[in-house]
Amino acid sequence: MINNTEKNPSQILQQKIMLVEMQREKDFEILHEQFKTSFANLSPLNIIKNTLKDVVNSKEIKNDVADAGIGFTTGYLAKKILFGSTINPIKIVAGSLLQTLVSNISIKNADTIKAVASKIFGAIRTNKNKKHEPYK
Repeated sequence: MINNTEKNPSQILQQKIMLVEMQREKDFEILHEQFKTSFANLSPLNIIKNTLKDVVNSKEIKNDVADAGIGFTTGYLAKKILFGSTINPIKIVAGSLLQTLVSNISIKNADTIKAVASKIFGAIRTNKNKKHEPYK
């Protein structure tokens, strides 16, 4: 190969032009791949899928859903225990108000309810295991 000092300026310029064109082709390929990736990620289906994936993986949302479930369940149970099934309109309204009140209180105190329920179920399991142990 000939040294740069032995090449004439025209050859050096041609060589540099070729290098720049090769780099431009590489950059264009990278840009094209990035465009395809961006286009695929911005499709409505992928946006919805990624959003749902984030929601499902979010610990905070899972806790909020669990808290709401606890609240609505306790409210419903309180209504059924105190008022049962009735056709009296006053009892129906009172039951709905009670259910809403208990649900809201339960949702706000869901962590306490979870802790108490965990202790109760733990005690039940402990008692159950003790009953099944043979006498020594």
